[in-house]
Order: sequence, then structure tokens, then C-alpha cells
Amino acid sequence: MEPKLIINKEILHNNLQLLKNSMPDSKIYAVVKGNGYGLGLHQIATLLNETADGFCVGLESEAIALSENKAVTKPILLMSPVFDPENVKRYNYIPTIESIDQLQVLESIGKEEGRKISYHLKVETGLHRFGVSPKAFSSMVQAMQSAKWTSLQGVYSHFQSVGNPSSIKKQLQGFLACIDQIQAAGIPIPFKHIANGEAGIDYPETRLDLVRVGNALYGKSRTRTNLGLKRPERLQVPIVKIQEVPAGNLLGYSGSYKTKKTTRIGLIPFGFDDGLQVSRKLSPLTPAALIKELARTLVRYFKPISPVVYQGKSIPLLGREYMQFATIDLTQHSEIQVGDKVEIEMSSFFISSEIERIYQ
Repeated sequence: MEPKLIINKEILHNNLQLLKNSMPDSKIYAVVKGNGYGLGLHQIATLLNETADGFCVGLESEAIALSENKAVTKPILLMSPVFDPENVKRYNYIPTIESIDQLQVLESIGKEEGRKISYHLKVETGLHRFGVSPKAFSSMVQAMQSAKWTSLQGVYSHFQSVGNPSSIKKQLQGFLACIDQIQAAGIPIPFKHIANGEAGIDYPETRLDLVRVGNALYGKSRTRTNLGLKRPERLQVPIVKIQEVPAGNLLGYSGSYKTKKTTRIGLIPFGFDDGLQVSRKLSPLTPAALIKELARTLVRYFKPISPVVYQGKSIPLLGREYMQFATIDLTQHSEIQVGDKVEIEMSSFFISSEIERIYQ
């Protein structure tokens, strides 16, 4: 009687194959950061190792973990330039750099080890997160020309918004200008990449040598082109108790819901500690973005959509969820009994790692 996150291996493989078929001239790297988008870092990488051309992670701890996984034989790209040089010596992953200082560190490692150290260069084109800045770019190219113990494997950047064609065009132009400058200096670039899955699907000109697929791989993308991608996971939660509560009774903490009639309620062992109703924090936004978020919040308030589903039909949540349980309205479903399972539709990122993952 415990919740289970069930991952369909066939759907996951099919998603990757659909992406590869749609972009046949580009290498496809599977993004498995964030514990494989909540589905399991090692399990997802192992499942996709044969088909993916490589893997991308966001943290050095993830890169190290994959490097230690003997079932993962494809290249592992660490997409943040935050790493311990000692780990570059010890583990088999490819670091990202964004500065001359980091290049010099890798040069020292290469000289000490007597081998060339591979790396990717991140270029800042508009996201303003990581990447060598335009002001420092020429000096960076000169340093790369002089390097003897490092090997440039790729140059890449990151789109700010895949839903904005003008922004895509501007960033792509800036990125390609950087590529031209590097190649004009006589430095070969095995892999040029800027597109994630969504950009690669909708904007063929962004695919270049390599596409990093994350949301699209897990069926979470919203693109103009429909490839038939599906979400591979289902979160199943059993009903552990059912009771009838007369009209006029308050339910839950702070009496957050009042029954309007005799209500058949069910209890499920899944609460906010497991990730129920957890969402990203509303951070400071531009006025236009803030208005958009406030409008969404108002719609959700007056027309709440429950994430709980039974046989394709939404089941209302009643009142505030508890830490490890939640109450659902079963009044319209007399056929549902204790032990039956509902599904909860939510981002796999927020599902507690304590929930068992089953791969079938």
C-alpha cells in the first residue's frame, strides 16, 4: 500500500529514437541531470547507453556518479564549469570551461599526467549563467591557440527562450560568429551545439553537430512539431481509507474544506513531503511576466485542476494536503474501494526520492 513511480522503458527508448530520427545529422546527448529528471540517474543512463551518443549532467557529483557506473560507456559532459581539478584527473568525464584560468588548470593537469585533457568551451550568448563573455572571448581564443596539453572537443551555448524566434535567431547568430572566430584561428571544433530538444525539433538550423535532449526526451516539451513523444512515467498511489462525512463538516488542518453534502472521501498516502502540490517559487519577474503568472494563479484558484486522476477522470483534492497523506473526493465514484489506485500527474522533479521507482 505504498506509492510507486512506474517508468515505461519502451516509451523512453521510443522517445529517444523519435528524436534521433527527426535529427539524423546531429549527435543526440541525453540530459540526465536532476537525478535523471527525477526518474533515476543511473537507471535512465543505463537504459539509454546503447542508443544515446552521450550524456549531459549539471553537477560534478552527477558526472562522477556516471563515471563510476560501468554500464555507462558513452561520453559524459559536465555542463557547468564548476569542478575540482583533482576529479578531472580521477574520473572519466569531460569538463566545461569558461575562462583562461580554467584552461591553464587543465593544461597543468595534462602536462602532469602526460596526456591531453578534453574539454568543452561554454560561450555566453544571452542566458547570462555560464560562459566566456564577449569581452574576454578574443583573449580566450589566443590562449586556446597556445594550448599544448588540452583538446577542445566542443563549443556550446544555451538558448534563453526556445519559444521566442527572434531571441533564437539573435543568439544563434552570436554563437556562430564565435565559432567562426575560433575556426579562423585554426582551432578545430569536433562538436558545435546550442540546441536543446525543443529548439532542435522546431528550428532545424540550430541543430548543428549535437543536440542536448532533456524535456523532450521525457515527453515534457511543447513544440509546434508533434513527434509523438510521451511521458514514460506514471505515479500510482493506493487508497488506504474511505469514509463518509456528513454535510457541514470541516476537513483537515485549519478546517480548510467544508463539506456541502454527504461526501465520500478517500485517504491516499502521498502528501507535501512527497512533492504533492509543490511548485517552483515565484521569483522577481518583469512586469509582463508577473502579470502572466498572476493570471495563471487566479485561474488555478477559481478553476482548480486536481493532479489526482482515476481512469482518465480528475478526482478533486479536498482541503490542504498533509505531510504524508491527502484527502480526495470519491463521492462520484462509488466503484472505487480501498486498495484501488489513483494516479497523480505532477513533475517527476518534485516526486520524493523516497518513492520507489519501478522500471518495466
